[in-house]
Amino acid sequence: MSNKVIFIAVFLILFTLSSCGINDCGCNSASLLNGRWEGVYFSESFSLEMIINLAEKNSNVSGSGICSLFSGNHSQEIPITVVGSFVSNRLVFSLTEMDSVGFDGYLDSTNNKITGNLLYKQSLLPFVFQRLK
Repeated sequence: MSNKVIFIAVFLILFTLSSCGINDCGCNSASLLNGRWEGVYFSESFSLEMIINLAEKNSNVSGSGICSLFSGNHSQEIPITVVGSFVSNRLVFSLTEMDSVGFDGYLDSTNNKITGNLLYKQSLLPFVFQRLK
């Protein structure tokens, strides 16, 4: 192969790689969602806390953590697995261990808060996740 053909091939590869931006392809492996998050819900009858580690790749979300339920003198900690999607700053996930629990919310412009609703026992509860540092 001539030097001219090799030069053109290398140029085309470098041009293709340099034109890849954060919004138009999966070149950037660091997602805005990746990290450790905590959410808490309080009511008169119970409280619920979730601490989860989230990872997003190609709009697919996975993660794990702990869900703590407190009611009166009773408390329960449940290891959880999160499966869902993250598209246009909208996070939707379900917990594989609990059929009736899921979340639907939006990541704010600071990338440190996800505000939405937690589906718990057929009720929608206002729920906010804060990024843990």
